[in-house]
Amino acid sequence: LIIFSFDFCVGSEDESPVENLGQVLFGERIRPSPYKITFNEPKHCALLCQKQYVYADGKDMKKIRLLQKGMKLNYQHHWILDNMPVTFCFINQQNQNVCTTGFPMGCYVTSDGKPKDACVLDSRYRQPDSYYIFNHVDILIEYRDMSQDPNFLDEHVGGRIIRIKVQPRSIKHEAADKLDCGINAQPFPIRVHEKPDKIIYTYSVVW
Repeated sequence: LIIFSFDFCVGSEDESPVENLGQVLFGERIRPSPYKITFNEPKHCALLCQKQYVYADGKDMKKIRLLQKGMKLNYQHHWILDNMPVTFCFINQQNQNVCTTGFPMGCYVTSDGKPKDACVLDSRYRQPDSYYIFNHVDILIEYRDMSQDPNFLDEHVGGRIIRIKVQPRSIKHEAADKLDCGINAQPFPIRVHEKPDKIIYTYSVVW
């Protein structure tokens, strides 16, 4: 999923990471993200960005329709943090714990109320003929504490990241200065022909 094809929050190209030859040959393109994560510093409901839509010349409608198309086709985000793939874990319909290295940008509920793909994971995603944009992510980072370990380089090493998991959610934020990322926060359905005036993206980080 290329963020520049969809109207997501983007990072600075000045910080674009260097890809190796194998990634280039296989068509992989790594792009910087706007997420600000510092080792062992938790964050709760941090604002990532706000996207505004005015629909004056049709360009914004195309952006929304493209987002809807991506959600309907179950397009995925693929993240790398500290050179490690970020995983998305969930309990599937066979009651099995499944982890993948991509997570959906959203999901779709059909006109007869049937949830598709990731919409089956939350019983609140049930409004017919609606798209649920995953505009919030809970990022869980597991690490090994190395603050007391001997270091032959005489440099302070706080720890080593060993696993990163992400839990995407759809949240209907009222305003950028009135964020609510609680577990009971209402989801954000976008009806097929609806024209949302804004989409607010947020994230939380737990160590």
